[in-house]
Amino acid sequence: MIPEASPKSPFQMSTKQIDSLVVDAMLNQQTDNVFFKDRESRFVRVSRGLVQHFGVQSAEELLGKTDFDFFADEHAREAYEDEQHVIATGQPMPPKIEREVWPNRADNWVSTTKLPWRDESGEIVGIFGISRDITREHLLKLELERKTELLENSNRELEQFAFIASHDLQEPIRMIAGFVQLIERRYNDVLDERGREYIRFVVEGSSRMQALINGLLQYSRVKTKTSDLEPIDCSLVLADVVRNLQVLIKETDAQMDIENDLPVVLGVRSQISQVFQNLLNNAIKFRRKDVPPLITVSVKHEGDHSIVCVADNGIGIAPKYQNRIFGMFQRLHTREQYAGNGIGLAMTKRIMIHHGGNISLESEVDEGARFYLKFPRTEANDESYT
Repeated sequence: MIPEASPKSPFQMSTKQIDSLVVDAMLNQQTDNVFFKDRESRFVRVSRGLVQHFGVQSAEELLGKTDFDFFADEHAREAYEDEQHVIATGQPMPPKIEREVWPNRADNWVSTTKLPWRDESGEIVGIFGISRDITREHLLKLELERKTELLENSNRELEQFAFIASHDLQEPIRMIAGFVQLIERRYNDVLDERGREYIRFVVEGSSRMQALINGLLQYSRVKTKTSDLEPIDCSLVLADVVRNLQVLIKETDAQMDIENDLPVVLGVRSQISQVFQNLLNNAIKFRRKDVPPLITVSVKHEGDHSIVCVADNGIGIAPKYQNRIFGMFQRLHTREQYAGNGIGLAMTKRIMIHHGGNISLESEVDEGARFYLKFPRTEANDESYT
């Protein structure tokens, strides 16, 4: 004979009662801020996490109350209006970042979602909500946004300063060089060789100063906005650069070995062109004596990046100097040995970083140099290599 079930047996409970027990058990274990409210926005069920969040001893202290009993009016009213909108329209409120304003403790930030709560017949009887405290993350985000804005303002001021400096400083430099040359022409008969040499020093120094100022201006203006980006075929850009350097290539008997189908990258065409021009020009400039330059350009693909290698057979760079050469005004040779202002590779690195990539170097003295340009791969590039 089967014993009669106890009155307390869950098998004698209705589905609705069982569902209620399950919900209560889940809420008692839930550390997130979970709550049910009726149509008047009064709490009817809450999680253990919400009890702790409100700083009360038990769920009973919340039941039947509204946000107006705990929060400052400005926050409680906004929350109430959101909930009444959900109830009236039946549309959920997507995740919303809210600032909780308390009357007697520090404010905090939460991410809250609210949905209509329906009974078995489908009628809306209130709202169901869940929120998570994101105060730490939100404050970090606000601080990052503040620092980003300060950095952007600083960059704008730097660019304005560089522009003013390039204009205002070059004018007196041109004037100095011009008057010194006038002195040379007018008083050439009374100047001895040392005097004429001093004048040459002033003119050459003025020219170098103008080149440095122009380089600083170009460096400060390297920036890449999303709106400026377009697909750039590196093969076409490199072909233009080779044409621009054709006279220098012929004068030095330089040989070019350029791989077909270089990647398509997202970037600013003039800046990508500047990168290749700097590298090819350096490969020719820093050649070994009596050895015609040989420059090879190849590509390989690694994960989400395409890596273009520009290699030469020039004088190379000792390992201890390889990080230094990407700094501003860093020269490894005198101007008498190799002309230049020490900005080209710094400019190249700045451009690559602004395009989401980077540049690195492998080299040994008298064994040439290999520069690796790391570009993020694009959809157009992926289609070319699938």
